[in-house]
Amino acid sequence: MIAAAAWRRLLAIIFLLQYAALGVAQALLLFDPRYAGGDFFLDYEAAQRVLSGAGAYFPPQGYFRPPFGLTYVAPLTLHSPEAALLLRRITDGAFYFASLVVTLYIAGAAGARLGSRSMGLRLVALWAFSLPFLHGLFSGQTNGLLLLCTLSAWLLWQRRRFGWAGLALAPAALTKVFPLFLALVWLRKGHYPMLAWSALGLLAGAAATVVLLGPRTTLEFMLAAPSATAMALAVSPGNFSLSSAAALLASWLWPPGQAVAATIGRGVSLLALFLGPALLPWRSEEDRAPLELAFALALMVVAGQLVEYHHLIFLMPAATLLLLASDGHWPPTGSWPLLAGGLELIQLQPLLDLLGGFPVATAGYLLVAAACWRTLRAAR
Repeated sequence: MIAAAAWRRLLAIIFLLQYAALGVAQALLLFDPRYAGGDFFLDYEAAQRVLSGAGAYFPPQGYFRPPFGLTYVAPLTLHSPEAALLLRRITDGAFYFASLVVTLYIAGAAGARLGSRSMGLRLVALWAFSLPFLHGLFSGQTNGLLLLCTLSAWLLWQRRRFGWAGLALAPAALTKVFPLFLALVWLRKGHYPMLAWSALGLLAGAAATVVLLGPRTTLEFMLAAPSATAMALAVSPGNFSLSSAAALLASWLWPPGQAVAATIGRGVSLLALFLGPALLPWRSEEDRAPLELAFALALMVVAGQLVEYHHLIFLMPAATLLLLASDGHWPPTGSWPLLAGGLELIQLQPLLDLLGGFPVATAGYLLVAAACWRTLRAAR
């Protein structure tokens, strides 16, 4: 049986080599003006319409995201689209690497051994050449900010700074809803003050949106929300969600199978959403908090059906926390094959897209979730 230290060395060699090769290939696309920044330009054009007095959502122009995200896109409209995209990439990349710092702080504060300088360099390289991160830069996403807000909310909650934690979570939850999964974790643990402060943070962010963008934008979003929800629930074999993975397989076996597969897939996600937090312990030991965070992030990815590839950067802190969890009795050796297999499937997703598009990343983040759960069980 391969020891945990050997698994870490093997992971470092495999991932640094292939992340470097695939990362360089993806980075080259950042300079191709024909494809770059498509997601950001949707935000940019919607912010321009709002600032000019027109509607962001009506007449329908393909924009369905919550209006809060436009509050930090609007200042970028002072620049050309290309310059604004560059600023978005620089700032979101900075937020992403700040998330690594917060992750290391969470691990170190709980007593994890952060290791040598070489381990730090390997972690930086792992994050820097993560294909989901580079994919997010390519499309102009803001996931670095969302990841930093989510991790900061967890850290502040651990430090019992409930008010600041609620304010930290609000921008992430108001931009994309899935970080609200942490509220279910807090509900499970009976931290009702944290829930109250989170609600106040959401109200403050919603009020800021109305003040900065005017009430029309929020009212239009409320009218467009049913269509946005229907689009989010649509089954597409090109996505990487649980339901679309099952739908693609079912469509091969039985043509009417997509509807059945969609129902099964949504059911699995709902189980992860509502029953997943119940697997966490009622009371936390401080030295196990990083493992609980890793498991919560893995559950959030599954339950939130984060169908786009760039969302998988939310697994980077989970993988990092497992890699650093090496205080002698956990993680168990059996967790390393799960983690290695999960990260490998996630990393290979873009290559396998060219071979038929089957969403193997789905199986990848389920394996990472299993590694987190096995490790947490061993620590308990």
